[in-house]
Amino acid sequence: MPTYMLDGDRSVTITAGPFRAAAMSTAGSADVVLVPTGRAVHSIAPRPGLLVVPRLSDAAVLRVVPIGATEFAVGASIGLTVEREAAGGEPERVVIGPIDVAGLRHRDLLLVEPAGDRIVVGSVAVVREAELTDVAAATRAAARAAENASPSTAPSRELAIAVDASASMAARYRDGAVGAVIEMIAGLDALVPKGSTLPVALVDQRVDWQSEADPSLIVPALRSLPDRRTLGSTADFRGVAAPPASDGRTRVLVCVTDEPSAVSTPGAHTVLLLARSAATVAGVDTAATVIEPIVDGAHIPERLGAAPAEFRAVVESLLRGLAAAGEEVSA
Repeated sequence: MPTYMLDGDRSVTITAGPFRAAAMSTAGSADVVLVPTGRAVHSIAPRPGLLVVPRLSDAAVLRVVPIGATEFAVGASIGLTVEREAAGGEPERVVIGPIDVAGLRHRDLLLVEPAGDRIVVGSVAVVREAELTDVAAATRAAARAAENASPSTAPSRELAIAVDASASMAARYRDGAVGAVIEMIAGLDALVPKGSTLPVALVDQRVDWQSEADPSLIVPALRSLPDRRTLGSTADFRGVAAPPASDGRTRVLVCVTDEPSAVSTPGAHTVLLLARSAATVAGVDTAATVIEPIVDGAHIPERLGAAPAEFRAVVESLLRGLAAAGEEVSA
């Protein structure tokens, strides 16, 4: 049986005739829906997760949707198989995925088009999936769910991270708070289609862009950073100039710090690792995303999974802040 694996923006052709499309999900159940791009196309759904198209009369999109839920669950990935049973010949199969769909209400995966005695099967969009940590993937899922309610909050620009490397932040490196925030920002950055990775800089009196371009490889070493590097006396975010995005536009900068004055950095959104009462006194509790370092004895990495309401609120605050910073950058 000829089997074609689709990735990126590839397309293949199979023999024209009846075909079926089946979806497999890693979390929850998924159905396949045929969405015509022109005239109506007849299809049959013998059971959930399986769609049969007796004859493809016009172009259509194969869409996956969650069964019994508004959105796909955290951790959900979808694989879609299109199979053409050729009469008197070998069957043909096209496979795409698994594709991360966590937090989405649907995802369009394949475009099928009649072409004489063939059917063209191609991916609707580039589907190379970024490898994300659990925290990053959960953040992306939460952001997708928030976007379903308010599409205007979706990040439209690539991001860069500038982390305060002054001495006051030593405890936040050691307790994993800095690493957890970087993972969350990586999850949001993964929402923006791009061809480059997420730059991370350590900032004190100088700006030190890290040579390792994958944040997931940077994070494990951050807990020991205060033991390997002399931390500065202050962090000057005004001197941070992020490298250009893959589309040539200016990136939105995310500053991670415990210093309230950093909130005024132009074209940036600040994640403030500080007690909310202190942020309120400084008058920056609404302008920044404030994450309290310790709540009831629990540090930030411990609370990410144990306090879903707090996690969701942080993600929504980040989305609002990034949207505002994006408008400032483009103004």
